[in-house]
Amino acid sequence: MIPDCIPLSWPEQMAENSLLCYLKCSMAKMKKITAETNLAKILDRPGAAEILARYQLPCLSCPLAAYEISQLSLGQVAERYGLPLSDLLAELNKKS
Repeated sequence: MIPDCIPLSWPEQMAENSLLCYLKCSMAKMKKITAETNLAKILDRPGAAEILARYQLPCLSCPLAAYEISQLSLGQVAERYGLPLSDLLAELNKKS
């Protein structure tokens, strides 16, 4: 990291601004969970497993869990098991 007291050249400023923009955009994209979000990405978030368990998502403990977690979206799983997708989304996005 370049100390604050040393002025950045124009290319250094551009690089730093680009990195900050990339990080902010990445964080913004990460925050919103949708019906299309893969279960593995959801489970990477703190507290998400507890929310899904409260809704009794069976794939967290079933023998096919590895497949479902890596391959299916939240919407697909909610439809398959008759879970309230809008409630799940609201609670998962509130937690994030």
